[in-house]
Amino acid sequence: MLYHNVRLVGTHLLVIDALAFASFGALSLWVADSDALTLASHGSEVLVGLYTAAIAIFIIIGSRLGAYHARRTERLSRELVCLAEVTLYATAFSILIAIVLGLSITTKALLFLMLACTGSMTALRLTMRLLVRQWRRKGKDDQIWLIVGGGQRAATLVRLIRENRHFGIRIHEIVDLPRSGIEPSTVVASEDTPPVRIIANVEDVREIVKSNVIDEIVITLPLRSFYDETQKIISIGRETGITVMLQPDAFGQPDHKSELTMAGTIPMVTHFTGPSNYVQLGIKRLIDILGALVGLIVLSPLFAVIAIAIKLDSPGSVLFLSERTGLHGRKFRMIKFRSMVSNAPALREDYSGLNETDGVAFKIKNDPRITRVGSVLRSYHLDELTQLWNVLIGDMSLVGPRPLPNDEAAGRDWWHLRRLSMPPGLTCFWQISGDHKMPFKDWVNLDLKYIDTWSVWLDLKLIFLTVLVIFRKPGW
Repeated sequence: MLYHNVRLVGTHLLVIDALAFASFGALSLWVADSDALTLASHGSEVLVGLYTAAIAIFIIIGSRLGAYHARRTERLSRELVCLAEVTLYATAFSILIAIVLGLSITTKALLFLMLACTGSMTALRLTMRLLVRQWRRKGKDDQIWLIVGGGQRAATLVRLIRENRHFGIRIHEIVDLPRSGIEPSTVVASEDTPPVRIIANVEDVREIVKSNVIDEIVITLPLRSFYDETQKIISIGRETGITVMLQPDAFGQPDHKSELTMAGTIPMVTHFTGPSNYVQLGIKRLIDILGALVGLIVLSPLFAVIAIAIKLDSPGSVLFLSERTGLHGRKFRMIKFRSMVSNAPALREDYSGLNETDGVAFKIKNDPRITRVGSVLRSYHLDELTQLWNVLIGDMSLVGPRPLPNDEAAGRDWWHLRRLSMPPGLTCFWQISGDHKMPFKDWVNLDLKYIDTWSVWLDLKLIFLTVLVIFRKPGW
């Protein structure tokens, strides 16, 4: 059996990769710049020290990034990306040490070194993994599973194993506990997958493990219905030294993502919807800061002109501050240029019968409270440009569901609250739709579409489309 002890083999592989990395690095550096490794200019102690340091650096970084845990059932692309990341970091630190030790390396050689090391290590791992997978397809290095649970989860897992023979997983047996008609067995038996056998109780699992070769017990029982039984199976695994696996999304919902996080030293399974790519979210915030900062500086002369026009047109302040509901219900003061008469909030109830939306949001195209200057500002959305300040300080984003007044933000139905799971923005799908009489339910669905399909590219696309909309003057 190739991987009798996964952790042990992972440690060995880490050392092997570290030796290969240092060797590839030395060879690449010699090819690119042979003078850098000439013993005439550097003592052998320096070169040996650099070689040893490169091995140590690779081992430390590989361990810290968790690159050498069991990857039998993981996607190959994920493994190669992780290895490339370790190699790049290790190469960068090794180059830094080489410079400190006095090796003179050209820029061309440095670039060649990084590309050669990364390419060589990736090619080595790809070759090794393909050979191992081919071996497993032939039935070598099997890992033997006992699946406890015969419902839909078991069926999905079995189908995955059948479609990926290179996992090298052989199912010894699938057993299920009596369920009183709840979630009947859905696993389809085949030549290599036995039919589901109903056992009397958890103690039968102990007998199976005792009498057969079992590497891992996989629990696919519904946790809510079989919590005590699941605990007993985990205890059986602990007592016998057999690994026990179960899905972390035991309480998961469709389209609900989960990940393992830490609360101090306590592992927690986190369930969530919406974006989870923290790198892209960081880029989104960077775009917000730079976009808002540039916008405020460039538009400052226009702001001065608008302020003077508002003052000359009607009595009252230049700015209108309105409390809005933002991310997860946080309250903040949104800044707008005043486009209505100064007592507009007090008059809202008087004009409630003119509302042109479905009653949750409040919109009137020819609102009698709008001033002459305010009409121009709204036509080109100029009254909203001051919200760039809200974006800069983090209350809002350039793109996101529009922030609504507190009495409208919660919507009419419970599910409407999910639109608050991303920071509110200056623009989103609703703003570019041009349909200002859209029912609030459809408006919320557009916001949820943005949340579920969000990417940095989508933000840039919506910003571009918003600029086109502004020039078409559809605002009101």
